[in-house]
Amino acid sequence: MKFSILLYLLLAKTVVVGQRTLDVTTHQTTALVFPHPVVTADRGSHVILIQKAKGAEHVLLLKAAKTNFVNTNLTVVTKDGNVFSFVVSYHPQPDTLLFDLRAPAFKSRHPVPTPLQIQENLERIYNTTDKHLRKVTRKYELTFALEDIYTQDAYLYFAFRLKNESTLDYYCNAFTLLIKDKKQRRRTARQAIALPIIDSYDRPDMVKGKTDQRFLVAVPLFTIPDKKKLVVQLMEKNGGRHISLTLRNASLLRARLLPSTP
Repeated sequence: MKFSILLYLLLAKTVVVGQRTLDVTTHQTTALVFPHPVVTADRGSHVILIQKAKGAEHVLLLKAAKTNFVNTNLTVVTKDGNVFSFVVSYHPQPDTLLFDLRAPAFKSRHPVPTPLQIQENLERIYNTTDKHLRKVTRKYELTFALEDIYTQDAYLYFAFRLKNESTLDYYCNAFTLLIKDKKQRRRTARQAIALPIIDSYDRPDMVKGKTDQRFLVAVPLFTIPDKKKLVVQLMEKNGGRHISLTLRNASLLRARLLPSTP
C-alpha cells in the first residue's frame, strides 16, 4: 500500500490539502467525504479500520479497532492528485462523525517536494556552515549531537553528528525516531510510534575510531503530543554501544526555514 502511494505521488502532479486531527471510536463510524474519488489510503497502524463506502468512491469510512490506542496517521490520495493527511486519535465519544473535505476550509494547498527536491534540500543543508547545536549526549566514548532542525513544505530536516572518540570502529545497525510515553504507566506496556524516514544524506554504516560524521534525515512534518517525547536512537551492530537523544516539542518549534538557494 505504501509503495502504491509513493508511485502515485511520483507520477501525479501532487499537492497536500492541510492536515487535520480526527477522533474515532469503536462503536461509531466516522465518514470522510472527499471532493474526488479515493485512489488509495494508507493507515499508520492497524489500530484503525478503513474502507470505501459502497457505491460512493469519494467517501471513506473509519472506525477504531481497539480502545485507547496511541495516535496514528492516515494518508489519502484522491483521483485529482491531492494528498490528505490526518492524525487519528481515539475518543470514546467523538464530537463529529462526518467530515466534508469539499468545504472551503480544506482548500489551502502546499506543494509537495519531489524525491529529487528532498535530496537537494538535504545536500543544501549538509553544505551550510551555519550550525546551531541543540542537543548532545555522550556515552561509551561516543558523542551524538543534534546540530539543527530545518523545515520546508511539510517536512522536517534533522542534522546530526556522531563522533567516535574510541579506537574501536562503530558499526551502525539501526537508526530510528520514536515517539514514546514520557512516563510508563504501571502494568501497561510501553508503546512507541516509529516515524517514517523519507530520505537521508550521508547516513553512516560505520564511523571509524577517532573520527566523526555528520548526517541528515528528512521526515514528514510532525509535533509531539502531550505526555510524549521523541527518542532518536542509534543501535550498534553486534554490540551494545546504543546511544540516544531525547527531544521535546520546544526543539521542534525552533526549527528554521530551509536556507534559500544561492
